[in-house]
Amino acid sequence: MTIWNLALYAVGALLVALLVFNRKSRIYASIVLISALISIYGFEYIYGHKLNHKFATGDFSMVVYDEWYAWRQGVKKAHGWANPGKELRLWIIDKNNEIVFKNRFRTNKQGYISWKNYEIEKRPNEYRIVFLGDSMTGTTTMSRPWVDIVEELLNVAPDKKNLFAGKIVRTYNMGIPGSGFRHFKKAYEDYGKAFKPDLVIVNYTEGDYSRAPLVSKSQAPLEAGDVEYITEYALGKAIISLSCETKPITLRNPDCYFYRNFPMIAPASIIENPEAINDIKERIIRDYLSIFAGISLYPYHTVAVINKYVKLDMYFKIKARSTKRSRPPGEAEQANLLSDDEMIGVAKETLKYIRGEHSNVLILQMPLFWNFFPETMPGPMAAGEWSSRLVAEGMQALDVRKFLPIGKDKNEVLSWYNLPHDGHMSDKGGRLYAKAVTRAIIEQLQQHRAVTD
Repeated sequence: MTIWNLALYAVGALLVALLVFNRKSRIYASIVLISALISIYGFEYIYGHKLNHKFATGDFSMVVYDEWYAWRQGVKKAHGWANPGKELRLWIIDKNNEIVFKNRFRTNKQGYISWKNYEIEKRPNEYRIVFLGDSMTGTTTMSRPWVDIVEELLNVAPDKKNLFAGKIVRTYNMGIPGSGFRHFKKAYEDYGKAFKPDLVIVNYTEGDYSRAPLVSKSQAPLEAGDVEYITEYALGKAIISLSCETKPITLRNPDCYFYRNFPMIAPASIIENPEAINDIKERIIRDYLSIFAGISLYPYHTVAVINKYVKLDMYFKIKARSTKRSRPPGEAEQANLLSDDEMIGVAKETLKYIRGEHSNVLILQMPLFWNFFPETMPGPMAAGEWSSRLVAEGMQALDVRKFLPIGKDKNEVLSWYNLPHDGHMSDKGGRLYAKAVTRAIIEQLQQHRAVTD
């Protein structure tokens, strides 16, 4: 129910009361209706301002990079999507401005997240596997990408001679942070196909459904070009930039706002200084509040408190304020959120296309922490409802939990992720997942060989 439905019902009820009831009853009915509306929006006002105060005092965490890795920054020679040949750092800073997580990761000379370099030209003795996915595949939170580890494990597999005809296995990481089903097709066309893979793996998570489809030119996957920033801040001689992992690069982008996915780019000297970080946080929030200040006409907080599944598209459409600074030139104001049917439709279309382009495709459903314990995050994403529908509608996807030690307790599974600060896999989780994927690949190839034999 939107605020307009609610207002319509209230007006209708008031008209009925005015026409049907006597004068005394009409007064009572009007008082009840007006009191109810005042109560709802009084709560919204108080709750909203508490949130604004929380943000305004810097009480939130941030992801910080020492360089914005996700753009080629004018480099034309690299094949991939990222700035090539870089060793980069990532920090997560908590609400108290303390560093609670840090990691080093690399992009190879071809512009992909990997510790090993790729060669475009395929050799006769190579068996190539291309991985498509989001930031759980192209990970920046593991010291070594799990896709690299899969290559090592497959090359020492007991049945390697029969599975790969004695060839050397090579894995290629086409995972792009911030991408989803809408981007996998493009990633395969622009990057994966050139490596002439023998096997294509689509490694998706439940979070990839809501990142589709492409609704405007600005809402596109990360591509080559100049770095785009929401804004930049000067702190002494240092320049601190704020960007977003998915377009449009703006505070209005619900993909970024809802997932708190606004990375900051700053030198290490600033990141390691709590006072400087607090200063920057306050400047960011002043800009944020200039767009989102005030209360929403949609009763988002009321609905959230009673644990209902919230239609965030209405919230963002109504709450967002129009500013020259935040709106991309010529762009209509659209929320990048879809109905369940639309999300499933985009996923099916993407997977059918990739299967049509390649004869050997393996679709893997990578679990998030919430998929192990759905009660910790109520809603269709944690419960895996979208993937259940996808499989029911004929798109066979393999749930990798089948190959993970899921009998472990909650604390053990928690150690596979960087929670509570970040939902991506830890080094420990990545190693376990690499072993699970290796088993999934071997099972797929054994089944394929049994059919062909």
